[in-house]
Amino acid sequence: MIYNILEFPESENREFPEVPDSFLAHLPVWKRQEIERMKNTGSRQKRLLTWKLLEETLQKAGLADNLADLGLTAGSHGKPRCREGLHLFVNISHCPAACACAAGSSPVGIDIERRFPFRQNLFDRICSKKEQELAIEFAGSSSNALNLCWSIKEAVLKMEGSGISYGMERADLSPLLHEALLQKNMRSDVMWNVDITGQIGGIGNMKLHLEQNERYTLAVCGCHEPICNQSYMKS
Repeated sequence: MIYNILEFPESENREFPEVPDSFLAHLPVWKRQEIERMKNTGSRQKRLLTWKLLEETLQKAGLADNLADLGLTAGSHGKPRCREGLHLFVNISHCPAACACAAGSSPVGIDIERRFPFRQNLFDRICSKKEQELAIEFAGSSSNALNLCWSIKEAVLKMEGSGISYGMERADLSPLLHEALLQKNMRSDVMWNVDITGQIGGIGNMKLHLEQNERYTLAVCGCHEPICNQSYMKS
């Protein structure tokens, strides 16, 4: 499984990498129409860059010439799904700080979120009792624990196919959060990454990769395959 990240400029006044108008033709109709309806130029450009990042990542890995080759359709929860028989799974994510994509021969999930402060109501809403206990034990309910919990859950639920509509509080991923917080507590640096392998319910042997810096938290997960960074597109 491969993943890729493109960081956006920190200032809205800085220019984004240019995506040619012709690229829209590579997108499936439903996604093209959605982007064309967007009125905010910055948001539209970030969305285009996310899909362009996926295309270039697939090209460099020799998995596809362009997105049109994938025959993409929208799954029941909006997750992009490749045409039947292709044996390729893709996933994307974006936030104000960056965008990211993942691809593999088995289901993948990815989430990238701009760092946000601790909010008690969100902590109570998305974390199971076990996860709350872990967060308090390791981090005193800090924003770091909440950021990690959010991204881990969203990536796993996207991989599984249910998405966050399933209900984050219903997905108890405390074994993964425990390992992530344990690893984080052993590190003093602001920017860090860790790879975790664990058994989660009916998912079985799952691999999780986490990265965190001052701007964002990233979670990438998949089954069976090693997770490799493919940094092709630069901001």
